[in-house]
Amino acid sequence: MLLSEPRAVVSSRAVNLALFSAVRYRFQLNDTTYSIFDLVGLDEGRSFSLPEAKKTLQALLGNFSNKSSTRLHLLVLCIRAPRITDVVANNYKLFYQTVCKRQVPIVTIITGLENNRPTMEDWWSDNRAAFTPYRMKFQDHACITATKGRRLADAQGFVYEKEYNDSVKAVQKLVVENTSILDEGWEYDARQFNMLWGEIFNFYKRISSPIGKKIQSVTADGKAKASKAWKAVLVPDVLKPTRRLWNSRFSSPLSSPPQSRVITFFADIQGIAA
Repeated sequence: MLLSEPRAVVSSRAVNLALFSAVRYRFQLNDTTYSIFDLVGLDEGRSFSLPEAKKTLQALLGNFSNKSSTRLHLLVLCIRAPRITDVVANNYKLFYQTVCKRQVPIVTIITGLENNRPTMEDWWSDNRAAFTPYRMKFQDHACITATKGRRLADAQGFVYEKEYNDSVKAVQKLVVENTSILDEGWEYDARQFNMLWGEIFNFYKRISSPIGKKIQSVTADGKAKASKAWKAVLVPDVLKPTRRLWNSRFSSPLSSPPQSRVITFFADIQGIAA
């Protein structure tokens, strides 16, 4: 639901040569301009070509190279409660530890908490220790719902409307308070890509099963729901009324408007699909 129009649903059994794709958006919040790179397709149960995966990652990182004016200011890992899976941990390790070398602030958004009692926030108090075995640490978090639920019988609102509105505020607060200042964004050194790719290749060898020249990623059911569920809280409510929204898929580095803070969202696909 980050897109202004519906996205086609592709079977999770399909072979997609790219490891993932990135859709880019720009919006304003509290007089500050932000750009979002929404990573789509991670661990959706499909094979991918290593050369294409390398090309896709290099294009993404090229946006943050020393040849570009763009810097990365925040990572957001979206997780569907109640499970913390190996998929979550692997995505955390890949982007936060391996790619960004722990140099970018990282936060998490826990979704699917509309029925958590007494409050959605209590989920964090009850479950934060579950991240410890995975050695996952976050600068901050938001416990939310991405749905308003069904419409009430009297047509006066929705079942989870209060929880949803609270979630919108929580996500906005999370972004504003944790995005690093403009001049302190992370910069990627393009000269180090081959070394980085070697680390990523070895990482995927450890967590995946080789199949010829392809690697089969972790399977997940309900891909369409997974790719949309956590996004629902962002558009239109989080970004309105001041948003300026645009999107595009990249095949080469994109130029970024000056004075724009950049956020990368990546989702726990398997957890959201549960």
